[in-house]
Amino acid sequence: GPVRFYDNERKAYILLKQFQ
Repeated sequence: GPVRFYDNERKAYILLKQFQ
């Protein structure tokens, strides 16, 4: 997503990887 949301997207990605 936009640069200003990069950190939130990264955290969400890590959470998704943990669920799988």
